[in-house]
Amino acid sequence: DYSNTVLYFSRHANDTTRSLVSRALAHGVQRDFLQGIKELRKILKLLRMQVLPSSTFSFFLEVIRTRRALNKIHDVDVLEMKNMESDNVILAMKILQHGSVFGWNSDTTFAGLCCLKMIRLTVEHGWCVFTPFALSGYGVCLASLGYEKEAFRFSQLALRSTKGKLAQP
Repeated sequence: DYSNTVLYFSRHANDTTRSLVSRALAHGVQRDFLQGIKELRKILKLLRMQVLPSSTFSFFLEVIRTRRALNKIHDVDVLEMKNMESDNVILAMKILQHGSVFGWNSDTTFAGLCCLKMIRLTVEHGWCVFTPFALSGYGVCLASLGYEKEAFRFSQLALRSTKGKLAQP
């Protein structure tokens, strides 16, 4: 009820976003993960960060895009990225993290799509506290596709990155 009232009277995207985040997390607490994912998709749309619909085709398309974005990036480049400066992108990373957790509980394809989007946002905008989660999620996606060596590389990057100044364990 409170969220609906805030949404009705909100004049700024920030108010709308925060209310939708609260509502999405409430769905998560109630274990209604699919409804939570719907709310998270609304937030991402407000932030102009849409995630493709959950399908096998979308997942493989995102894998190709992500692998292409990481094609010439070395481990050192990943660990020494600049800090992410945009508050909207950092919020999108947080929303995508929630989306991946909800997805692992109800829609694994959506979980993978969130992790892949997080990696591409990191490559494009820089490092934030959600980057280690994105690296490990990308490793899980790669492992599920049979790329064990590359999956191990990104799991190690996730572990090494949590010990740095820029990330929280």
